[in-house]
Amino acid sequence: MRLPILLFLAGIVVWCAFTSCAPRMAADRWPGQPLQAVASPRLEGLGTGKATDPSLARDLADSRACRNLATALEARVRVAMTHLDSLRGMPNGPTQRGLGEGVGNLLRNTNLVGCRIERRLGCHSKPPFSLQSVAVMDSAEAVEAARAAVESARAYFPDTAFADTLLSRMPSLLGKL
Repeated sequence: MRLPILLFLAGIVVWCAFTSCAPRMAADRWPGQPLQAVASPRLEGLGTGKATDPSLARDLADSRACRNLATALEARVRVAMTHLDSLRGMPNGPTQRGLGEGVGNLLRNTNLVGCRIERRLGCHSKPPFSLQSVAVMDSAEAVEAARAAVESARAYFPDTAFADTLLSRMPSLLGKL
């Protein structure tokens, strides 16, 4: 008599252990791709964090999400610079390469103003805690962050005409993020 009850209770415990995260994940409907910048008025970045402390896992996931967002913005700026350089008739010129590296380093290595965490998802039941964060940035904030990076990097390059043209055409070159 005790054996069937014990087996039943053990089955419930095992089922609960393997499905503790399932209701939260299904309710949030996580995006299928880490970066969803196509046909959207904003940039998104996905970050994951796993640690034995829940606040550390959250901080890891948040910082990785913002870093992925910065990488997406950097790619957009590099495409805009390449397009502008090809219009000038100097595809991948030394100014574009140097300024691109400077802007890329600034965007990747600084905290983006306007980057905010929209939602978090994860398993909080037991260590190690695993979380995912989605960072978002509106298109206007992304254009301002890109402008600030170009203005900071242009001081180190003699050909400021390219940087000035890029700054004046930044909203149209980045377009609708």
